[in-house]
Amino acid sequence: MTRRYRLADPEVRVPMPDRGGRLFRPGEKGEAVDPESRFYATLIAEGGIVEVSPDASRDAPEATPPVAPAGRATTGGGRSASRASPERTPEAKRKRT
Repeated sequence: MTRRYRLADPEVRVPMPDRGGRLFRPGEKGEAVDPESRFYATLIAEGGIVEVSPDASRDAPEATPPVAPAGRATTGGGRSASRASPERTPEAKRKRT
């Protein structure tokens, strides 16, 4: 379950560990986050982020997808693209004698 939260102080920079360390965007629309996540629950309890009113979040886009590690492309679903391992190739599946 995600809800929209904004920074209580727009001058503060907060990295988002679930989004590749991207900074929490300042602004009235805020970010869609999971308030049950330990990281965000702590920020909420300390007053670092505050819930956005439903009116402000109505036109806001959904949460941004996770960011892949540097130098890696992502496929649909946020997974990093990778090469097939040698064990998965048809030649590797043949019985070796």
